Amino acid sequence: MIDHRSLEIFYWVARLGGFRRAATRLCTTQPAVSARISQMEQMLKVRLIERQRRHPLTLTRKGAELMSYAERILRLHGEMMAAMTSAPAYEGIVRLGVSETIVHTWLPELVRRLHADYPGITIEVSVDVSPVLKEALSKGDIDIAFMIGAIDLPKVRNIVLNSCEMVWAVSPQFAPIETPVTLSGIAAHPILTFSRTTEPYQKLKDLLSNPDYPLRIFPNTSLSSIIRMTLDGIGIGAVPAVAVTEEVRSGRLRILDSEVKLPSITFTASYIESPDAAMVAMIAKLAEEVATQRSSQPLPPLQPISPPQVQPLPQTGPRPGARAGQRSGTQSGRLRHKAG
Repeated sequence: MIDHRSLEIFYWVARLGGFRRAATRLCTTQPAVSARISQMEQMLKVRLIERQRRHPLTLTRKGAELMSYAERILRLHGEMMAAMTSAPAYEGIVRLGVSETIVHTWLPELVRRLHADYPGITIEVSVDVSPVLKEALSKGDIDIAFMIGAIDLPKVRNIVLNSCEMVWAVSPQFAPIETPVTLSGIAAHPILTFSRTTEPYQKLKDLLSNPDYPLRIFPNTSLSSIIRMTLDGIGIGAVPAVAVTEEVRSGRLRILDSEVKLPSITFTASYIESPDAAMVAMIAKLAEEVATQRSSQPLPPLQPISPPQVQPLPQTGPRPGARAGQRSGTQSGRLRHKAG
């Protein structure tokens, strides 16, 4: 008789297209997965999976039929367990793939809530850029992705979490900039922002595309590094406002008042819909709640940077006994020093 665990293993081998990926998803070993599939084939006396080296794994006709039954049985099992318990006692390991912006904002609150309400859940966090997270989810290397934008793949559920305003941020010690800043004013300095493969980078590049103002965009996969370089005055940071809230409040960064408005970015929770996705769906819903609460908190007020004020030279009288030519030469030398 085929038990629940065997059906679960078969389902994920078929769903993810490989023994290794299924083993990672189910926290077991590849030999254990392969042995289960072989036992099922021996019991049913049919081949379920075509195994060809250097070729993608495919289901046989009987394997496709079993996949249909396995999906329905596993889903029904999940519904039964939810109906028979007053409050679902979720247990197990959940692998989160997270954009770094979320790490700097509401991820700690989400983990705190999960630990308090569901102590049986163990969280594993991987931080990366959104394109890498998308690939990791499709391969089954993570269970849920908190990232920029949605994933347009079959059986992937996308839940909009929140939108973040993007701002131009600079260090107070940065080179003087007249405000409101124009495109030419921005293009005169290095722009520090997300990596080339990300949606914010592409939007920024499209927004600032102008042959008259060649840009110097310094892409970076680390938001922490972008903020650090902005604090050090290396360039203008194009960053999510929520990621620099504390720096702005403390006066270590200022938000530029600019004629060029950056497009906002939208974060989603994406996961693969499956018969055993109840725990992951719950986490996605909780993430939506936490992100919405964080978005409702007001950002620090805009602190525009004004052009620097030129201080007049101090008026000093002639030194006693000094000749007129000496005094004039001293002032002339002082002016030349200031201009240089």
